[in-house]
Amino acid sequence: MLVCVFLGTACRQQEETPAENGGRSDREAVTTPQQREDLSTDFRQADRSLTAIEDSIRNFLGLPGAANFKEASALWDQYRKAECDALRFYFEGGTIAPVAELACLVALTDGRRRFLAEQYEFIGPARPGE
Repeated sequence: MLVCVFLGTACRQQEETPAENGGRSDREAVTTPQQREDLSTDFRQADRSLTAIEDSIRNFLGLPGAANFKEASALWDQYRKAECDALRFYFEGGTIAPVAELACLVALTDGRRRFLAEQYEFIGPARPGE
């Protein structure tokens, strides 16, 4: 979990009960493969949530605005990839490299979702991803 703390990501808390953390007790060390598995799940969930709010925004904006928003989203996807690739490169050769990359993807994806939810809050209460 050191990488999660270092990167400031929303990794699983050590105070979780074994039922909440896949059966592992608080005293057991979390292995790198377990971290990758947990972060992969977190990333899939964060990405689905981001996609849902992006879809809502595009639908709300209509054709002209949706094209601009789609372009901005594509550029943001490139930024996210480059940022997380750079972090992975820093740890390249170590088993923590994919964990660092996944933690980055989770943090940036969730941050983008929160940013969009705040900026487009005027859409109304039916906003997904919150």
